[in-house]
Amino acid sequence: MSVTKHYKGRKTLKNLLPSSLTNWVYKKQVGEGEFGVVHKYSFGRRCKRSERVFKVFTDSASRANRKNELCQARMVQKLSHPNIVQVIEVCDQEDKCQGVVMECMNTDLFALMEITAKWECPLSFCLGREVLNEVTFPDYCRQILMGLAYLHQNRIVHCDVKPENILISGGVAKIADFGLAVKLGWLQLAVQSSGGTPGFTPPESHDRAARLPQYGFIQTLMGGGPTGSVSRKFDIFSFGCILLDVYTGEPLHLGKFIGKDFGFFGHLYQNPAALRDCVTARLKQAKTGRAIPDGHAEVMYQALAYHPSKRPDAATLREKYFSR
Repeated sequence: MSVTKHYKGRKTLKNLLPSSLTNWVYKKQVGEGEFGVVHKYSFGRRCKRSERVFKVFTDSASRANRKNELCQARMVQKLSHPNIVQVIEVCDQEDKCQGVVMECMNTDLFALMEITAKWECPLSFCLGREVLNEVTFPDYCRQILMGLAYLHQNRIVHCDVKPENILISGGVAKIADFGLAVKLGWLQLAVQSSGGTPGFTPPESHDRAARLPQYGFIQTLMGGGPTGSVSRKFDIFSFGCILLDVYTGEPLHLGKFIGKDFGFFGHLYQNPAALRDCVTARLKQAKTGRAIPDGHAEVMYQALAYHPSKRPDAATLREKYFSR
């Protein structure tokens, strides 16, 4: 039986911790989720550059939850990219506190969006003085697209790209939280799956509920898939929602129509351009007063296209709109 329930933060016995935290000093709890609590450790009491976080499972996490979390963490542990959060150790030993040890980041994009009321507004010291403005945000976008391109090259679809899962530290943006990620097989372009966060999920993830016709074979080859499916273009739509959220103050909530107005999705299927009109209306009604840089509106139009086959891949978007 796992000894995770004996985890007590600073008072936890050293022999119960993962080997990657040996000689590391406990600092504080920095987060809490449905199935896990995140604690920060540092190598030396005054060393801020060497910090790690340990996500330890709570009692509410079932065996299936833990198995899925550990499996996804092992998948990420095999990856190596400057814009993907680094998983240092996956601890699944029964005589240890089960969890995942990862690199520590200062904050996330959502926190920057919440605190930065204006583009020029600096952040407090507790967030590491990370700034969200007309210079840093395009660079964050470039890094996010680089991370997505790397994931898609390795046949991984994140399925939950949103501001909360974009960690930022020292001007570097990294994609995190792969709890909903799926791994595509060789020659497999789409899989049946459901997930994502409302406001950041594409129409095809709702098509099954809307009872729309199946995608055709050619559309599948072009990057789409059958109704309710997940392909690489799922993440591209989510990326477009992040831009829309930053510039207008609210993501594109297609999910609110589920169970309420199936006709909305039927209308989109018959008239895909209606989604572009919806995005245009949102941009005109933006309350943030933020000027949209040249090309960023077009990025949103392309990334938020109704048909997956119409959305560019991550590498194309980066090279065309976010290259230095």
